[in-house]
Amino acid sequence: MTIEDLPALDCEEQEAMSRAVTLMIQDCPFMDGIEAIYEDAGLNAVGIFPMAGTVYLKRYVSGMFVGRYNFYLLYRVRPADDETKIAEENRLDALAAFLEGKPVAFGGEPYQLQGRPVLTDGRKITSIQRVNNAYLLGILEDGSMDFRVDIQIEYTKKGTT
Repeated sequence: MTIEDLPALDCEEQEAMSRAVTLMIQDCPFMDGIEAIYEDAGLNAVGIFPMAGTVYLKRYVSGMFVGRYNFYLLYRVRPADDETKIAEENRLDALAAFLEGKPVAFGGEPYQLQGRPVLTDGRKITSIQRVNNAYLLGILEDGSMDFRVDIQIEYTKKGTT
């Protein structure tokens, strides 16, 4: 069975995981003042966009399941110079590593996620992994730059019986 054969997570599940990612970004100390937005990209904001492959990996009669939420983060900034451009790309990379639970350094300070958010309805994140490092996706006409990183979350949801 390939990933294409697995059923896609329903909208409620995708929204629940997007809320969890939003909370984790908001709790990241070096993202202070940078808004997290679901399915949108604004200047000095991180957009959270679901991707293909957001699926139920296993389902049980009890209602319990294992799911995978694939998404990417799009960070739009307008850096004034090359040094700032590099720093902002590094910020997105550090954010992705922070979400994974790895110790990171940003701006000369060490950081590490102190725990994943408590999720609703018996959901529990079991792993978060970057699929790639942050990279420059494109430069807009106004000089803004979009940086992107792809991430996967695997999680469980308890059944009802």
